[in-house]
Amino acid sequence: MASSGKRRFLAALISLFVTTGASASIDAPISLRELYRISSVVAVVEVVEGREVSAGDNTCGARYRARVIKAIKHSMAGQLLDFGFKADLKPGASYLVLLEQYQDAQLERFPGFQERCRSVLPALALAALGRGVMEVTAPVEYWDRPDMWTVRRERLILHPIGTRSRRVDGERQLVLSDLVTRMAEGDSDNR
Repeated sequence: MASSGKRRFLAALISLFVTTGASASIDAPISLRELYRISSVVAVVEVVEGREVSAGDNTCGARYRARVIKAIKHSMAGQLLDFGFKADLKPGASYLVLLEQYQDAQLERFPGFQERCRSVLPALALAALGRGVMEVTAPVEYWDRPDMWTVRRERLILHPIGTRSRRVDGERQLVLSDLVTRMAEGDSDNR
């Protein structure tokens, strides 16, 4: 296999492991409140740049630069954030990101990953093995109204009971403003 083909294969493989939680054990769902608690930075961001990174011949996932469009926890609107390592975010798209310090990320199932990739990944990582990200959507005419933004549900994240939702293009999505309030208040009942 060619060197670049090998890197693409390894990048796809690590992305599969990180995004699906493939390992000897099955990932249990995590509550949004727990994600918020372990996160040092929470914000709605627009990804402005993303690229795959590697250390030698070993893939390390991706590195992103994003502009904060709504500050939630330890962030400021307009601030640029660098984070990694899940390799499937789209430049130009907006996400609710929950970021923890890379040094605190629990990556035991990938022996040597943290040490090997420390030099190419930024100080912030998507929390809970990359589960700390949810796509934010809004009709174009409402993009200047954060109260109209919605968040796509993620399979392994439990959101607080009673979080308002709205149907968007046939899909039931969570209302961002309500989700943020409940997440920060620490509602313990999840579904």
